[in-house]
Amino acid sequence: MQQMICVIGTDGSGKTTLSNSVAEKLEQNGIEASRVWLGSESVLMAPARYVLRRLWGKQRKSPASAPPAEKRRSSEEVKLKNNLVERYPWAIGLYVAMTWFDYRLQVAWKLFTHRGTQTIIADRYLFDVAVNLGLTLGWSPEQVVEFVMSRLSAMPLPQVRIFLRVSPEVSLTRKDDIPDAEYLHMRFAYYEAIAKAFGFTELDGTKPISDNTDRLLRIAEEQSRKSYVIYVHANNTDVGGADKVLALMANHMQHYSADLGGTPGFRASVALRLPTPILSSYKQNGIPVILYRFLRPQVSRGVIGIVGSVLAAPRSLWFFLRLFGRASGPCPRQ
Repeated sequence: MQQMICVIGTDGSGKTTLSNSVAEKLEQNGIEASRVWLGSESVLMAPARYVLRRLWGKQRKSPASAPPAEKRRSSEEVKLKNNLVERYPWAIGLYVAMTWFDYRLQVAWKLFTHRGTQTIIADRYLFDVAVNLGLTLGWSPEQVVEFVMSRLSAMPLPQVRIFLRVSPEVSLTRKDDIPDAEYLHMRFAYYEAIAKAFGFTELDGTKPISDNTDRLLRIAEEQSRKSYVIYVHANNTDVGGADKVLALMANHMQHYSADLGGTPGFRASVALRLPTPILSSYKQNGIPVILYRFLRPQVSRGVIGIVGSVLAAPRSLWFFLRLFGRASGPCPRQ
């Protein structure tokens, strides 16, 4: 089964350099590996983005007293985009749907072309797409996290998740195409929330690449010794005892120490039907949540409920086949 290691971080954190180093080291150890750039590109969305740039260009026309566009701070540029969103709220759903459809096709093609590769090191992933959407649409970090949760039903959850932490000041010395430190600070808030909610391991991006490469491979080795546990709960809108017990169980399994060669814990994730306040517990403990409104049979609704369940069953069945068919194998060992 193909394995995935995901590396995220702000611009200039060293994602590509680390990903290449890890792929090279795995190859040296006899494991077929490739670094694959899984960020978002404008393919199908190119025409739509052209129209948006034209509309945004009109927004950028400001009085003579205002600073030129090239001298505006990143926060001002983001505010202009947010103003455009407020002006055309009806287009938000369409924009998100088109962006996601475009990205899914890109990832599907890239994963298909690397289908024979044993280990993929993902340089960026859907987390970065969520950050871009969050900035453009003015989402809070919590909204970005829930967007990722709702999209993991269609994308594989990487077995190894790495967040490279680097200060904006250091990043600015590494790349000359970063607008300003403010740009990095805005993105960092999203990445930090994602890293905490989905159990990313944090690495210091200022350390030598060789050190971080060895550390990442040790993490992958540790993960390879852990079994994968997926909890599924057809939850309601309210938070009851079952929700709280499940959250405790999932957290306990991450730290449970059994007779597994001295390696503690399991890799755990949770699939839920609905986003409720219980999500805060999972985010606090770094347990990945996959949100998908799968079928919950309601016999009490009578014939209409039964017919509805029959019609919805294939879609839910497909979700569970994908859910349990992914990311269940061991991580790459050195």
